[in-house]
Amino acid sequence: MSAHQLVETYLAQLEGSESTVRQRRWALRELLAFAGEQADAAWMSAPSLLEADLLTAWVARAQHDPVAPASQAGLRARAGAARALDGFARAQQLLGPGEASPSADLTLAAPPSPVETDRSAARHLLTVAAGVAPWPVHPGVWARFAAHTHLSAATGAGENFLATMTVGDLASAGAAGTTVLQDRSRRTVERWLEVRSGLVSELEGSDPGALWLRVHPSTNRRTGQVAPAGLAITVRGLRLAFTHMVAAAAGVDERVVSVRPRDLRALGREAA
Repeated sequence: MSAHQLVETYLAQLEGSESTVRQRRWALRELLAFAGEQADAAWMSAPSLLEADLLTAWVARAQHDPVAPASQAGLRARAGAARALDGFARAQQLLGPGEASPSADLTLAAPPSPVETDRSAARHLLTVAAGVAPWPVHPGVWARFAAHTHLSAATGAGENFLATMTVGDLASAGAAGTTVLQDRSRRTVERWLEVRSGLVSELEGSDPGALWLRVHPSTNRRTGQVAPAGLAITVRGLRLAFTHMVAAAAGVDERVVSVRPRDLRALGREAA
């Protein structure tokens, strides 16, 4: 059985909560893409996909990504998906005779404790983000960044939750604690919603519902497919945008250069 067949067979029978299914699908298809970079995934066997060295390298690359390193929760999701796939392959005897898989006993180092945060720099970032877009940042991209940072700081919500919010979540009285927004934060969110409305009005289809949308069209480097402005931005895309915008903000105030999402979340916990 090929690696691709194993993953698709596992996903086809997967049951559980919608979030778990979505998480496993995302993680294992990312694993296939990573395996394809090491060798032709179309010819890779199922046992090869479950090699401990390959799995460890996959998780390590996500952990040490220089642009957008994975969160501890993201690393656990990858490890859990790999272990689940390995257990499924063994239980269903899908590896074929003589193709015993190595154990996918993937372990992760505990996160450093306590995690250091820089609340002072995060406050400076909120001030910069509430201002005008620095040159040459597109005002719409800056408006999305400003709303993103202020919601993060106001609510203390995790990256994945914040990145997958819908407009309905924002409108809901209890969602993500948005009722704690102060005037400045509320203005940044309202400014983004105005930009978002303009983007949606240019779409041929219906409103995608996601809170965070692409401001510019983008091209998938692997498939060449063009995603128009107005479609939902991916979690990874939002993280990349955050990193780039912090760098731009540092041109206005160098004290914000090292701000990370966890610094903003710490402000939310502080206010709780």
